[in-house]
Amino acid sequence: MPLELLQLAATASQTAAGSGLPTGRMLIWILLFPLIGMTIWGILGKRLRRETVGTLASLAIGLSFIFSLGFFLAMLVREGHGAYTYTYYTWIAAGKWFSIPFGLRFDHLSAVMALVVTGVSTVIHIYSIGYMRHDHAYWRFFCYLNLFVFFMLMLVLGDNLLMMFVGWEGVGLCSYLLIGFWYDDRNHPAETNEQGTGNAIAGKKAFIVNRIGDFGFVLGIFFIFVTFSLMTNDSAELQKAYAGAAKQLHVTDVEQITPLKFSHLKAIIESWPEGSHLPVMVLTLIGIFLFVGAAGKSAQIPLYVWLPDAMAGPTPVSALIHAATMVTAGVYMVARMSFIYVEAPTAMMVVAGIGALTALFAATIGLAQNDIKKVLAYSTVSQLGYMFIAVGVGAYAFGIFHLMTHAFFKACLFLGSGAVIDFMHHKQDIRGYGGLRKYLPITHITWVIAAYAIAGLPFLSGFYSKDAILEKAFEFAPHGMHWFGYAVFGMGLAGAILTAFYMTRVTALTFWGTPRIPEEKLATFKKPPGTMKAALVILAFLAIIGGYINIPAWWSSDHKGGQYFVTWVQHWTKDKVAEERHFVQHGGAAHDEKAGHDEKAGDDGKAQNDGDKEAAEKPHKEGSEVHEGMSLGMLAFLLTLLSVGVAVIGVAAGMAKYGVKKTGAVPPAEGEKLTPLHAMIKNKYWIDELYEGTLVDPIHAGSKYVLWQGIDVFIIDAFVDGLAWFTLRIGAWVRRLQTGLIPVYVIFMVAGLVAMLIYFFAYGILEMPTFFIKGGGK
Repeated sequence: MPLELLQLAATASQTAAGSGLPTGRMLIWILLFPLIGMTIWGILGKRLRRETVGTLASLAIGLSFIFSLGFFLAMLVREGHGAYTYTYYTWIAAGKWFSIPFGLRFDHLSAVMALVVTGVSTVIHIYSIGYMRHDHAYWRFFCYLNLFVFFMLMLVLGDNLLMMFVGWEGVGLCSYLLIGFWYDDRNHPAETNEQGTGNAIAGKKAFIVNRIGDFGFVLGIFFIFVTFSLMTNDSAELQKAYAGAAKQLHVTDVEQITPLKFSHLKAIIESWPEGSHLPVMVLTLIGIFLFVGAAGKSAQIPLYVWLPDAMAGPTPVSALIHAATMVTAGVYMVARMSFIYVEAPTAMMVVAGIGALTALFAATIGLAQNDIKKVLAYSTVSQLGYMFIAVGVGAYAFGIFHLMTHAFFKACLFLGSGAVIDFMHHKQDIRGYGGLRKYLPITHITWVIAAYAIAGLPFLSGFYSKDAILEKAFEFAPHGMHWFGYAVFGMGLAGAILTAFYMTRVTALTFWGTPRIPEEKLATFKKPPGTMKAALVILAFLAIIGGYINIPAWWSSDHKGGQYFVTWVQHWTKDKVAEERHFVQHGGAAHDEKAGHDEKAGDDGKAQNDGDKEAAEKPHKEGSEVHEGMSLGMLAFLLTLLSVGVAVIGVAAGMAKYGVKKTGAVPPAEGEKLTPLHAMIKNKYWIDELYEGTLVDPIHAGSKYVLWQGIDVFIIDAFVDGLAWFTLRIGAWVRRLQTGLIPVYVIFMVAGLVAMLIYFFAYGILEMPTFFIKGGGK
């Protein structure tokens, strides 16, 4: 496989030589750089200097980022803003209707994802050079990191569901390897039990929980193929849809169309014949199954439990998993398959509802955590909930926008926590910190920027993305049920105020006040190296400017509900996601506002037929007055003020409780006997214990007493061991006959002769000739 990819890359480079713009064939290089790095570090890493391994591993991801940036810029200057696609060869072919290509697709959705993955991963690699400087398995760590990025890029750039699934499983494997990186706990001892070390258990937990979600993903892929493949469904509607898709895709033979390829599946659904209905029930089922996979990978209720335990890995791993790679895969997958979700409003309700519950639920747990990385872990679960709120209400571009801004400030927070942990000799309890801003000034400044970005304070990136999500949630009314949108909005708003509170809490207990460790001892601690500081500064800068690419619409002259970045994204991502559906109230009735642009739209974004034009303009003509006469612009302005207000209240409450303390003592709320509510939140509602008692322990007991002792030992082992015992006993009895004594052998001979004579007489003397002639009388 690597050799084939190298040959393809060489051919691509020759094809692009002399051209001002990259070609689709060159996409393979984005994947190749981390794959080559992984191969080299895996084979030769132990023989190379640590600085060489870290620098070249970072360079490999940096080159992928440069190529991704090159394709991104080329898309901007190419006429028509087209996507880069290329099929290298047929990967799987079986029969007439089943063919899976090895192809890559760099469109507007994958462009954003590729830039986020490679850009943030490059910074994390640079940070890791300093953070892992003393680890004995330095080379293995960077080998796993490069492999992680390779699989994530395959997930993002693959042009079909099976390639996405390979990348999907690959990042799951790498998360297992990296979370359990300190599996022997040599340098970082963890709690152990009969199942192994704490770090190893965390890796296994992540792997198993993700396999549960992946089962749903596989079922979703299966139902897509069964429903939309002519091999399994030859209905007249599907045949007409294939004919329309062939025309849209400019292919001459419908046999070239495969429903597992994103662009083909999208074309099939969009070409469904008028007058016949799409199988909405099946689409709903597919959407829910796909979301089960997304919930496992992106840690949503009830499959979120692996993510907090993933903190057992090195801090750069936490940043990589929580910010740039694995947890974003589920959001990306839902956005990529949005043309299915917009046809299944019930599935959208499930996505938005679970996202809202997760956002609020995880935020409450974050209030009472004392491990600095656990606080950030639950904040990640909560922020992922906001992303699913966005894609669940049809605001896919806003979900991707929050994914991008979250990658910046969350990576900064995790790497900042790593700097603190490294400085404090791997102590992670914030109750033992305090006053560290004096000793870690750069870490303190970058942390505050990122913390207030996630809190949603104005002029920082998190404010722009989270505020937009809440606004779209407020407008959401599936099946005309406005109360559902209001409920999602309310849970999102409550989660926002809690986020601001617990981020202020962890900031105050870590950096403010006076140290809770003697200052003379702190003065001897080693400060982070330059590579770690540089990474923090870069990410903090991005956490500031990341939101300015999407200025709220009420700042502009038109108040059409769109926003500059998202409108721009939707304009040149018309092949990225299906039309966003914003449900706006008009006199108590629900109407669909098509904020996206169909693939047939021109470069100016206008519909080319009267029907599309009317659908695009009607909400703005008839819907200028909504919610009892309030204009869209005024509604957006008030919702923004409300979002800012809850963020400020959360920060102010955190400052009042923790920020004004000047003593080095542990805050009273942390030292006193816990109230029942505080104990419940601190113990994470005992969900882990519930899973242990109702699922894990019964499965272990069943495995031990039924499968092992009952079936394996009592039946299988008994049968195998019984045969061996019987053979041994027979052999031992026969062996006794071989005494070596001639008299005994003479006795046996005489006994045999007597037996023969008795037999002959039993048959009769007259039959003896016949007996011998016929071989024993037969």
